Amino acid sequence: MRTPALCSATSHPKRWKFHRCVSFDILFSCDILTSDSMTQFYRVGLGSLQVIRTSRARKGCARVGQINRMLSMRIEIAVSIVILGLTALIYAQTHDFEFVNYDDAAYIYDNPQVYDGLTVKTLKWAFTTSYFANWIPLTWISYLIDVSLFDLNAGAFHLENALWHGLNGILLYLGMMLYTKRQALSIFVALLFILHPMHVESVAWISERKDVLSTFFAFGCLLAYHRYAARGGYVAYAIALALYASSLMAKPMLITLPILLLLLDFFPLERWNAATKPKFLFLEKIPFVLLAIADIVLTIWAQSGADAIQDSDTFPITERISNALYSYGIYIWKFLIPYPMLPFYPHPQDSLPLWKPVVAAFVLVAVTAACWRARKVHPAGLLGWSWFIVVLIPVIGLVQVGGQAMADRYTYIAYIGLSILLSAIAATVIKGASKKRTLFAVATILWLLGLTGIATHQTSLWKDSVTLFTHTTEHSPRNIVALTNLGEAYLARGRHDKAIETMQTALAVRPNSVDNMRNLGQAYREVNKLGESRDILRIALSLDENNPDTLNILAMTLSDMGQAKETIALLRKAVIIDKSHADAYSNLGVASLAAGNVRAASLCFIRALQINPRKAQTWSNVGTMFMYMNDFGSALEPLEKSLRLDPDNPLTLVNYAATRFQLGDREDALKYAYQALDIDPEFAPAIEFLIYSVFSHRTL
Repeated sequence: MRTPALCSATSHPKRWKFHRCVSFDILFSCDILTSDSMTQFYRVGLGSLQVIRTSRARKGCARVGQINRMLSMRIEIAVSIVILGLTALIYAQTHDFEFVNYDDAAYIYDNPQVYDGLTVKTLKWAFTTSYFANWIPLTWISYLIDVSLFDLNAGAFHLENALWHGLNGILLYLGMMLYTKRQALSIFVALLFILHPMHVESVAWISERKDVLSTFFAFGCLLAYHRYAARGGYVAYAIALALYASSLMAKPMLITLPILLLLLDFFPLERWNAATKPKFLFLEKIPFVLLAIADIVLTIWAQSGADAIQDSDTFPITERISNALYSYGIYIWKFLIPYPMLPFYPHPQDSLPLWKPVVAAFVLVAVTAACWRARKVHPAGLLGWSWFIVVLIPVIGLVQVGGQAMADRYTYIAYIGLSILLSAIAATVIKGASKKRTLFAVATILWLLGLTGIATHQTSLWKDSVTLFTHTTEHSPRNIVALTNLGEAYLARGRHDKAIETMQTALAVRPNSVDNMRNLGQAYREVNKLGESRDILRIALSLDENNPDTLNILAMTLSDMGQAKETIALLRKAVIIDKSHADAYSNLGVASLAAGNVRAASLCFIRALQINPRKAQTWSNVGTMFMYMNDFGSALEPLEKSLRLDPDNPLTLVNYAATRFQLGDREDALKYAYQALDIDPEFAPAIEFLIYSVFSHRTL
């Protein structure tokens, strides 16, 4: 018996009809079905058919899902490559940039703690020091690793900063995709993060390694938090907490991250509207808050010890509030038009016109009100605006650290919020209008291209100290920090006329600047204006009688003037005040040697090298001491070490030439003497040595 109806499948492919007919033929031939059970089996048969079809549909969906995942992965890889490529386009030029004399000396090249690279001793130091008014152990560790790998190669430090920046861009893109599932928005925010010129300071300035490193861990924390919010579990939560702690140990910037997590709970996670109780959302942030509080305490401890936190007499609360409001306004303006960008913006204090903070306050209130009113329709706008405001709170100047009004580096994470807000505004404006969408796309591309060009140029300004601070003084002529650093940069390059001119300008801006008086005294000494050097240094010492740097330079000026007794007295005072002043110890050794006290000189040199073993001048002084003792064999090694650290020091070259000459290596001796003359054709000791070699019956 057959049931043709079961074999007909007008709405299905032939393969379904074939399988159904074959199945029932087999069943009937085995007498499994009877007439009484026909109806029931028919229903079961149709159910089985539906299971088969559903299974095949699921397999088809699985294949589609797999294809979508592969496509998504390829897009993510492509976007990541583009992000790294754009990072290289802007920052590859830094491979031959120098350290700048704005904090880089304190952090790296004049910091004896990093010279040995990563060791057990330096690792312990990284976690226990408040050096330079910071507790940033992970940043110190990154520097220590760099020194272990690349020594003091500034280009390597620069390129590593750029690499961290590129990785941050990738993490931001992946995080935006994870949170929003919107490809265009994620790409836009990530590209803006990578390309924005206001972020150049965080990347091109080696001392701001803490910015890019802290952000890397913060983005990792947000990725882990998303997994926790979506799936729960202690592991994801613990990872998020550990990454947040790491971020704070690189830089205490994101102490407001618990608030940012609550904002993300609002949107796009929408945990406020889900089954999760609001009380629980607050409770789960308590460990993050405790980490933030601990880091605040450590930061205050570090900065108070260095007198970095300004009191209310210097910066009254009214001035702080005015500058904070104005700074918010400037940050918004520079998000759109980033010009000019400077490494230091002097605090206006009471010189800020009232209308500027008033206008800024009006803008802040207006945008806040608009975002709040539109929160249900456009929650991304409220998220972006709140993100911007909250991230900047710790550095907006209500607690004034240092003398700056604002800083480009503070926008590194904050501008993510404005990027999201801009996207929300654009989505509202161009909604449903294809012509507007096209115009917006073109305008966005042109804007990003413009930002790329500006960022590339801004990066080039960080090539060296002279370039950076010449640019700064062009836009801010009375900028005391820029003038001071520019004067020091000219002095380091031996451009004494420019150095003296710049330092005099700085003293016209701030007549009681001890730093500039001291630098001017050093410049006068180097051009042999010893009287002027002594006079300006004595004025500086009258303003700050316990300044070891001033004592050291005044002592050397008096030494040049033949006042040995006062020289030794000043240097002894300097090392009593600052027991880690390597230069003062080294100079005290020279003064002791000149007085014939070889033992005292050797003890001073040993102490100086214990403090800073990479000081070329100290090694040169040790070599000179052995020459004084006629021990030319022992003089070779310290002089060679000095030349490895500073190969262009003409005096060390001449001393090395004289040592080789005394040891019978005449050919090499003359080579080094001529090398000294190549550096300074009028260098008297080199000329005298060559004359001596002639009258000693040696051939040139």
